[in-house]
Amino acid sequence: MKITCIAIIFALTTSVFQPLSAQDEEEINVVGYRFLDYQSGYMPDKLLSGKTAVLVSVPPKPGTSIRGDWKGLSKSAHSTFADLGVDAVKYYYPDDIMAGPEVTEAVAEEMAQRGIDNLIVLSRVALKIAGKDTERFVIVVTPYNGKASLIDNGQPAWKDQNKNLDKVLKKFTKAVSRSGLNKENLLVLDRPEFFEGFDIITKKRFKSFPRDLRIDKLAIPVFDDVEIPGDIPGGALNNRIRKDAEQANRVNDRLNTDLKRMFEAYPFEKGFVEHTNDSEALRRQGYHYILLKLNTSGEMIRKFLGYEPDDMSEEFVTVKKASSGIIMRRIPKKAPVYKYYIKHIYSGDIYLGERWDADETWGDALKNFMGPMIEALKD
Repeated sequence: MKITCIAIIFALTTSVFQPLSAQDEEEINVVGYRFLDYQSGYMPDKLLSGKTAVLVSVPPKPGTSIRGDWKGLSKSAHSTFADLGVDAVKYYYPDDIMAGPEVTEAVAEEMAQRGIDNLIVLSRVALKIAGKDTERFVIVVTPYNGKASLIDNGQPAWKDQNKNLDKVLKKFTKAVSRSGLNKENLLVLDRPEFFEGFDIITKKRFKSFPRDLRIDKLAIPVFDDVEIPGDIPGGALNNRIRKDAEQANRVNDRLNTDLKRMFEAYPFEKGFVEHTNDSEALRRQGYHYILLKLNTSGEMIRKFLGYEPDDMSEEFVTVKKASSGIIMRRIPKKAPVYKYYIKHIYSGDIYLGERWDADETWGDALKNFMGPMIEALKD
């Protein structure tokens, strides 16, 4: 099965927040289902002469799903990067740039325009050791592959972790000093620049459903399998990632069963596809529309989809239909949610549905979107 960048990189943000046990103390994974060749003496050739993008992850605020203070961690590390000559031109929260295929492609284009050469993954990880809550700071440095997938399997990387951020940054400083790289970046940003999102819709935008779905075929992307290379770099961490990837693929099988079951109620022409940005290939298969989703904070999703900003409220109201009538749920704007929408493959026009229907699980979000859509198309 063809793998997409979203299926691979999505795990980058989810894996770092899971509690870890004592045996994981030596190696914490913050790059999802990527098999990197970690080398103690390695640094990218262009680290001090090229441009670097920094992906920063933190746990959610205690007792909530609300996004933690990733900008604070970015600011704490930026002065070290600047002093070394690492030109960290932009900081990204991974959930945002990996929210969906159209977002990831747009961010990759932005990175290409800015000439990004390197990636730094900086994470504050919540974990348990001997039953006690603690945390670790992890940094991974590796080249940017120039594609939407960000990182290739097998590429070299440098990694370190510690319960103290200052110690991790000092270790990084020593590693850069010993690398023999010449400091060529003499003018770097004094403070971090953050990715704040952008409108990904380039054509028409409708707060409705496409009526032509009654006669035109809808493409429904399945949950793609994680690609597991035949030859992966050695090490305990990569061995564990392989086991995690195998488990993820088993979960995907169950998710696809659930997805197909949910669409049994859809009375019009449809098909399940491995997600692809190749519009021509979808057209040749007879598809006119494709179902897409985004998964990040509600605040950022609304920016991506061109909704009017709402700076007055800390919550968004999700409208759900139930047997008892309409239910309205308030979800914090910085909490992660899923939002479905439909794209017309030929024109690029976007159909968002009649109401804000984002929800905390993909299944609930799909029900919120699909139920009113079927009613509207039958009307």
